[in-house]
Amino acid sequence: EGGGGVAAVRQHFVAARAIAPGDEVTHAYVDAADAPTERRRVFRDRYGFDCACRVCCRREGHPARAAAAAQRLLERAALEDDARTELGLLRDAQRALSAAGVPDDDPAAFAPLEAEAHCLLAMAAYDDATRAFEALAARREAYYAQPHPRVALDYVVLTDVAGLAGDGDLARTAHDRALHHLRRTKPPSSPLLRERLALDVGGVASRELQTRVER
Repeated sequence: EGGGGVAAVRQHFVAARAIAPGDEVTHAYVDAADAPTERRRVFRDRYGFDCACRVCCRREGHPARAAAAAQRLLERAALEDDARTELGLLRDAQRALSAAGVPDDDPAAFAPLEAEAHCLLAMAAYDDATRAFEALAARREAYYAQPHPRVALDYVVLTDVAGLAGDGDLARTAHDRALHHLRRTKPPSSPLLRERLALDVGGVASRELQTRVER
C-alpha cells in the first residue's frame, strides 16, 4: 500500500519458485542502477518517502564535466570503424571517470568497460575480452549484492567467452554463478535457464579451443 499521503497502490506478485516457511521475500522498489534523481522521484511519488541511503547519495558528487566527457568519448567510440581507435576511446572514457573519482563498482563505470569487452571480443582478443567480462560481472554482482537477472546475463556471456579463450576453469565458475542468479530470478520454464542447465561447459571450452587451434 502507498504511504505518506500518496495514493494507495496494490501490487500482485507470482513466485517463480517454491517459497518455504521462513524464507525471506523481498521486493526491489527500483533498479539500483537508475540515476539517483529518478530513484528518489519514484520513492517520493510512489512510496511516499525520501531516500538518503549510500547508493542514492554517493553518485551525485561526481563532477558533471568528467561524466559528460566520458559520455562524449563513448559516443565517438560507437561511431568509430577502426577497432583499435574505438578501444582507445573506451579506455579514455574509463580514465576520465576514474580521474573524477568514480569508483569501479559504480554503474557509471560499467558502460565503458562493457563496451571495451565487446570491442575486444570483436577483435578476437579472447583472453583480454575474458578478463574484461570477468571484471564487469564481478563489479555488477558486487553492486547489486543479491541475485539479479542482469548479473545472470553477465555470467552467461562470461561462460561463453571463457570457452572461446579455452579457459575451462573460469567457464565452469562463471556457469555456476550464472545458474545461481538464474535459479533465483527466473522460473523453471525459462528458456535461458533450461538452456544453461543442459550446457556441457567442459565440452564448450574444449570445442572452442580446438576451433582456435584450427584457425
